[in-house]
Amino acid sequence: YPIYVLILLQSMEVGRTGELENSALGHYYEYMILQTLGPKVRQDHVHEILNYCSQFAWFLCSVNKERVSDRELRGFHDAFERRFDLEIKFEDRKRMLLETNLFLELGDEVGFRYPYSYFFFLGRYLAKNLQNEETLRFIRRCCDNLHVRENGNAMLFLAHHSNDPLVFDALREAVDSRFVEIAPLQFQQDTEALDKMVDQAPVLVFNEGKRKDGREKAQVEDQRIEQTFDDAANGGFDAESTSAEKQEALKLLAEINGLIKGIELLGMTLKANFGSIDTETQQKLIDSLFKGGLRGLRVFVEAFSAVPDHIIAELGAAL
Repeated sequence: YPIYVLILLQSMEVGRTGELENSALGHYYEYMILQTLGPKVRQDHVHEILNYCSQFAWFLCSVNKERVSDRELRGFHDAFERRFDLEIKFEDRKRMLLETNLFLELGDEVGFRYPYSYFFFLGRYLAKNLQNEETLRFIRRCCDNLHVRENGNAMLFLAHHSNDPLVFDALREAVDSRFVEIAPLQFQQDTEALDKMVDQAPVLVFNEGKRKDGREKAQVEDQRIEQTFDDAANGGFDAESTSAEKQEALKLLAEINGLIKGIELLGMTLKANFGSIDTETQQKLIDSLFKGGLRGLRVFVEAFSAVPDHIIAELGAAL
């Protein structure tokens, strides 16, 4: 992961390596953002700049755009001034955000330069506004649709910025609500079908030459599936021209993907806040993690058991 290496090298230059070596993912992005602001912004103004960017991220989310026109940005700027009783020169603020590479201007439109900056500030806004009903509805919608990339990213950075029990409960519910009708896999008695399939399978020989091609094909397929989820979330999925069988398959993939994302996010949140979560809450979160993972594993086992010959053929082709 070259980006982490670059951040660590930068931190070594200022003698602050220890702050990052054991940090959670969100801390790397936070460090980068603060480092870009350092040379351009007085220390006593940093908090206001962070709030400005957080409010702008929510504004973009609200209008469902990656970038806005200069006129729309000025409208946001004026509303920000009124809300927080500030006087900020628009051109100076815009220039500073462009020079620090937080913002990017393309033609006559302005937005965040990098996706991580947008999601970092969106998560910060959500964390600061957990008492707002509109924010809570957005969080619930994200947790219900974690298979959509943008929703997972928003929850990732919300979990970085907040250790509020509300966030823990939302992520736990995102895991607990998937495949609720399926019992967690029991290793003692629920793997007989897989054992039988392994015993009957022919010997599969790994082909070293196919490894790179297979990995690239898998990455392309993963990206295609994620793009399908994103298109569906943004109204770009044509249900009428898609067969019922494919729709059911996509629905199952969305549930599996949402479960995996939920487990990942809940695990990262638990790790980052372990020392500040009471024992009872820790036990509930860990219980959700394990049971959710075992429910998902049962889904895979039952799917494999239903079409063993097809699975073995697919594995043979991949190897």
